[in-house]
Amino acid sequence: MLVILFILAALFGALVLAIAISRLFRLVRDSVFLRSPLLAEQTLEFDKPGSLLLNTEAPLLASAFQVPPAFRGLEYTLRHAESGTEVPLHRVLAKVATSSFRKTRILIRRFQLDRPAKLTLTIGNLAPEVKTDDCALVFTRPYGAAMPLLILMIVAGALLFIGGTVFTILWLSGAF
Repeated sequence: MLVILFILAALFGALVLAIAISRLFRLVRDSVFLRSPLLAEQTLEFDKPGSLLLNTEAPLLASAFQVPPAFRGLEYTLRHAESGTEVPLHRVLAKVATSSFRKTRILIRRFQLDRPAKLTLTIGNLAPEVKTDDCALVFTRPYGAAMPLLILMIVAGALLFIGGTVFTILWLSGAF
């Protein structure tokens, strides 16, 4: 009878794990608001107000755990295209990295828009000799509390799955 409980715990853990991982991937994918190439100056259109995050995106091996070479020493200025009024870009305390199998995205700035706007992004100190073909700037919406909750679900699901599987094997082998 106890072995049935172990099997159910492992199955429930696998289900929680699968749901949490798929929702985590969807959260990261759906948070992308706008992706643009790394250019010295460009005009971007933001059709929704709210909090936004500016991220760098580069190939995985070029940017693992550090700001990619193409983004080092750059100065970012964001202005309203019509009025020229500057939009304050705030530094982030922790440079959070989000990685896939091919790319790494690193959070570098945050800003707030009170209305939809057409903004001009100017990047200072962009050296022409630095290869930027594989690099991009990605504007995302904040994850909020969803990211930590999904990570907790993944940990709980993994514990249930591994614990249920190990105890089932121990039970069936006669160790209990």
